[in-house]
Amino acid sequence: MSEPMVKVRPSPVREGVLVVEMDEAGFDLFRRLLDRAEPRGNDNPKNFAAIKDRIAGAFIAGAHVMGWKG
Repeated sequence: MSEPMVKVRPSPVREGVLVVEMDEAGFDLFRRLLDRAEPRGNDNPKNFAAIKDRIAGAFIAGAHVMGWKG
């Protein structure tokens, strides 16, 4: 695996929005991190799972657009 590239920067066109840039190696690390995420203490497990699924879906869609396996 090459050195992963993950960058976050403010959007140049939308105030209050962050843009995440990553290569396939960075995506793989993020996906593995997301796979291991578990709710903590007073987190509502149902809400946590819904948010986790939404984030995972966004990243899987991005990987599909890029032609990455995911």
